[in-house]
Amino acid sequence: MKFEYNDILILGDSYCEDRSMPTDWPMIVSQKLTGYDHIPRGVGYGGSSWWAVREALLAEVGRGIPKVLILCHTEPNRLPNDYNLGINSSSALRSAISTYYCKNYISEGKLQRISEASKLYYEELWSSDYCQWAQAAWFRELDQMLEEWRIPYVIHLRCFSHVVDYTFKNSITIQEDLFSRSSAGPDFRNHFTEDLNQKLGNKLVELILNYKTGLQTMNLA
Repeated sequence: MKFEYNDILILGDSYCEDRSMPTDWPMIVSQKLTGYDHIPRGVGYGGSSWWAVREALLAEVGRGIPKVLILCHTEPNRLPNDYNLGINSSSALRSAISTYYCKNYISEGKLQRISEASKLYYEELWSSDYCQWAQAAWFRELDQMLEEWRIPYVIHLRCFSHVVDYTFKNSITIQEDLFSRSSAGPDFRNHFTEDLNQKLGNKLVELILNYKTGLQTMNLA
């Protein structure tokens, strides 16, 4: 089974952010399925909410529907915004909002106001129930989109244990979360050791080549 570059799309948060090195799991998936060392389509938005991934998915599909789609679903409590700013409870409360993937220029003064507003949001307005409801609504919408697009191979990865529990139709949904196997620190690409990046990449390729929809476990030893 041979795929072309445009056939593979990988989107999500920081668990698929690093993809330029041969030992990064997105690169492993791309190389093994295409035979070429091309950085795969898509992006991993470190610290950003699922809203950024939704927008990127719609834009990518507008350029061409892939044959392989891998989505890393982040935790539901991150603050959606139209700038792709990485705003979660930790970054907001520490006034350390990530601007790495920011779509538009933001002045220092505006960024300071956003930082202050984000901190107050998590201190005074954040609702866990709403965030869970919103992510569940996104998953239902995504299921409908996937039915319309008829992408042959779709894999859903849960980055954290408190991602909304949802089994997608006509897709592979991985039961275990990625956080439970992750390592902390800037030296770990995609939050994994080099060995685990390779194991994850190889396992995803195996799942694609032996595709069977439903809830599955990866059992990364």
